[in-house]
Amino acid sequence: MLTSEQLKTLKQVNVSVDAEKTKERIKFDFSNSTNKEKREIVELSGQKRASFYRAYDKGAVNARLVLAIAQVTNVSPYYYTGEEDERERYSETLAINFLNDKGYHLLAAELSAAEEKPKRARKQKAETDEESMFNSSYFNDDDEDDDFDDEEGFDEELDEDEIQFELIFSDTERVQDVLESLTEDDAILLLRALIRRAEAGGEAEGFLEVVKRCLLT
Repeated sequence: MLTSEQLKTLKQVNVSVDAEKTKERIKFDFSNSTNKEKREIVELSGQKRASFYRAYDKGAVNARLVLAIAQVTNVSPYYYTGEEDERERYSETLAINFLNDKGYHLLAAELSAAEEKPKRARKQKAETDEESMFNSSYFNDDDEDDDFDDEEGFDEELDEDEIQFELIFSDTERVQDVLESLTEDDAILLLRALIRRAEAGGEAEGFLEVVKRCLLT
């Protein structure tokens, strides 16, 4: 999130591309904000409230005001400059793009670096979970009631197209927590980890075969 100190580094030059749209949109959203939101917008911009009233009249607005109202109202800064007509939701990515478009590359880089830190932390956690999920303790292959025998192979009564198998999975609270919080990106990372482990042989090779069959069934 942008701070007041960061916004104060921006020049007070007009960034609106459509004065009429800027006047209308700034006036409507600022006027209809709660008193608390208005104070947040003014404090974040580092400018006086009169600056917003001038934007009502002239349609000229600087990047400080645009990003402050955009962040608090959760609306794209491009909407207030008249560059977009859709009220797209505000995001760090939009703010970074806006700063780059207006020539504020240093602040854009600073904001981008701050955004990358939690992403790297999540990625490291996902990689740690990969190792945990495919650790042998998560899979129990020592069950005496296994449906097939290593020496005799699969049950001879089954057709080739009707091969059945059974895996016994750990059902600990920790495993359940990991499964419930598993995202699509995490699943992709886990699959890649399993493929790499399977290349080295061992039980991971059998697990990968099961996953492939499940995906193709």
